[in-house]
Amino acid sequence: MIIRREIINRFKRWKDAPQRKPILLKGARQIGKTWVMEAFGKECFDYCAKFDFDRQPEVKSAFQVSKDPQRILKELALYSEVPLLPGKTLLVFDEIQECEEAFNSLKYFCEEAPDYHIIAAGSLLGVAVKRRRMSVPVGKVELEFLVQWNDEIVPVEVKAENCVSGRSITVYNEKYHPKYRIRYSFLNLQFNCGMLSCPSPLAEWSWKWLE
Repeated sequence: MIIRREIINRFKRWKDAPQRKPILLKGARQIGKTWVMEAFGKECFDYCAKFDFDRQPEVKSAFQVSKDPQRILKELALYSEVPLLPGKTLLVFDEIQECEEAFNSLKYFCEEAPDYHIIAAGSLLGVAVKRRRMSVPVGKVELEFLVQWNDEIVPVEVKAENCVSGRSITVYNEKYHPKYRIRYSFLNLQFNCGMLSCPSPLAEWSWKWLE
């Protein structure tokens, strides 16, 4: 529960940030992604609208009509029991790996509808991206996840290109003092005081370097 609470606190900082991108929350099934998104929505917004692409395959059609966020929102409203209001409604896209068009739409929401708060979550997302050759909207989403490695909880932060100014991993370190931390970006490889800074193209090797 401590880890879940810290994720919610991270979401709160994201909610109030002046320059905000959709969040892409990664992790295996049954680790609490849906719970933490809905808990955050109920605690910090007037409304929380969840769209599950696995259990509600009909919702996929909203993203197949157009790439325009406003048109998508009008279509999504047909499947929602709550209003979809900027600043007041948290939009949750669950199991987003089941809908490539929704995955790609995050880019357009970032560019054309930044007033809407969107958190998307996927199970085995990396596998789905490789199998279906899906295009990750680099620089248009914030990736947030924690990984259990052996007996350690390792906070992981993914940054677009050379931008490493975010404080989420720093705040987590100051509060919980994890043994290791990982930050993926396009900066050079280095290891300093438990922080592994790893170039994104070499991500698959990062766990071997921690050994």
